[in-house]
Amino acid sequence: MPTAPIHRPESAPAPFSGPLGWFPTWIVGRRYYDAAPVPDTALPCERQPDNPSDPDAIAVYAPRGGRVGHLPRYDAAWIAPLLDRGAIRIAARLAADDDPDKRTAVRLEVWAAERAGTLAGPDADTAEAVWHGQLVALWQNRARYTHQALDAFRSEVRSLVHSGRLWPETQLFYRLLKGVVADGEAAEEQARQLAAQLAAEAEEQRLAAEIAALRVAFACEACGPLLPFGHLSVLPLRALHPAAVTPLAEALRTGAAALTLRKTANGASAFEVLLADDARVLAVGGERLDTTAGAFRIAKRLVTHF
Repeated sequence: MPTAPIHRPESAPAPFSGPLGWFPTWIVGRRYYDAAPVPDTALPCERQPDNPSDPDAIAVYAPRGGRVGHLPRYDAAWIAPLLDRGAIRIAARLAADDDPDKRTAVRLEVWAAERAGTLAGPDADTAEAVWHGQLVALWQNRARYTHQALDAFRSEVRSLVHSGRLWPETQLFYRLLKGVVADGEAAEEQARQLAAQLAAEAEEQRLAAEIAALRVAFACEACGPLLPFGHLSVLPLRALHPAAVTPLAEALRTGAAALTLRKTANGASAFEVLLADDARVLAVGGERLDTTAGAFRIAKRLVTHF
């Protein structure tokens, strides 16, 4: 048997009542029936002890009648005794689109029924009783553990559970823990997506603030006609907010910057600045193409329109 640590509850187990949880499974045999499951709706499940193919069969129905399919045999084998005893009641709810094998993924929701007290298991001094107590204790104290720890425990005892040596009640709590793990993974993914969204929004705000600052830094007025400058048409400008400067003309000569005049859609004049290699472009005086970028840096190959 696995060597998983035994959890010892600090108090007596609480009685089983209300919703116990859920676990993922499938509806199989859809192709044999005309009824279709309805999204976001509980699908009734009913025992079929007279089913000639499987005396443990559990059929799944559409809300307004009509059989949809069955629960898988490997789940029905341990769920059927609990339903027959009146310990639980169940309903299925669509979880995803059909897989390539035409199985329909569902969340099987489980509630305590009239004889839920029997879920505590028989009063026995056996290994099966010990493992049942372990699974019940973990389920009742599930909030104390991370979903990663619970998943690791389930992995360690999986071979034992699948051996068929444990009680149906034990199988139930093993599967309910899978639902707890799935909820934890979903919450973790949701938190990850939220963090990514907030980071993207923060980056967008940072870039917007940087562009706004650059617009202020590059606020200029023309101080002469367009001048030819190699393959560029260069417009002499005077900075509206002069600062300690590095010559734009020098940046143009070295290829660190390019400045061209453009016409906007409404016919107004605009200019485009291309800076490379994180060059700083600041204002100069007189005839030397006045403009400024203050102390702001622009990423390589970034084109900014003003």
